[in-house]
Amino acid sequence: MPPSFGISGQIVDSVTLQPIAAATVTLQIPDNSGTDRIAMQAMTDSAGHFGFCPLPAGAVFDVVSDAMTSSGTASNATVVFNVTGGSNLGAVPLVAETPATAGAPTGPGTIQGTVTAINGTTGASIDTTVSALQTVTIGSASHTFTVPPFQTPASLTVQVSSSTSCPTGSPTVAFCGSYSLIVPASNPNVGTIAAGKVTFTAPATGDVLYTVEADATNPTSNAAMCSPSSQTTSKDSTNMPLKVTPGATTNAAPIDFSGCS
Repeated sequence: MPPSFGISGQIVDSVTLQPIAAATVTLQIPDNSGTDRIAMQAMTDSAGHFGFCPLPAGAVFDVVSDAMTSSGTASNATVVFNVTGGSNLGAVPLVAETPATAGAPTGPGTIQGTVTAINGTTGASIDTTVSALQTVTIGSASHTFTVPPFQTPASLTVQVSSSTSCPTGSPTVAFCGSYSLIVPASNPNVGTIAAGKVTFTAPATGDVLYTVEADATNPTSNAAMCSPSSQTTSKDSTNMPLKVTPGATTNAAPIDFSGCS
């Protein structure tokens, strides 16, 4: 396969420029809603290198990476948009989270929540895939992508199958399932390509906001198990924006499915 069909690069620390081993690197493509979904995933080698080859001719991907050190320091998600086959991105910097004050945590953050499902007047048993999403703005356009969580497997499957785990306030007769996503507690580092060169924009300051999505589509048959098959929340359990902070747990508003089979 010609090398023009590959995408490669090296993940490095933004300050020291030292390579980061075992960083997560994903190739993502937008779905019908425009949200980036993980199409391929790999870990960097001991020298921080990654490579995806072969790739479909003419395919364009967004490259999203993040990492957490063995000591527990998390890095932001770094996304490079519109990467074509044949691209070597060179050094892709990850920005390590820094403590807000001396001795404060350096991440990651945790999002916890509940997925519920009903079918008419009874609870429904479904499996959902739960993902953490972040959104960045380039010019006047917003781009939403999937953040690789700091856990295995990256695609978190939640089994909704019992009413015994339902928290107070859940829909009557609903079945429930809980999730926990470990994610960067920092805003993304954004890279754009022009004339073959990648230019990075420093992560935005301010609150680190997330959206959590639960998808109730059968991965084998691609059939929807509920209507609608996908639900999101960008609120926490107090109906405020879903904000993540280093070393802390944020409780997300429940994601409620109905019309489930």
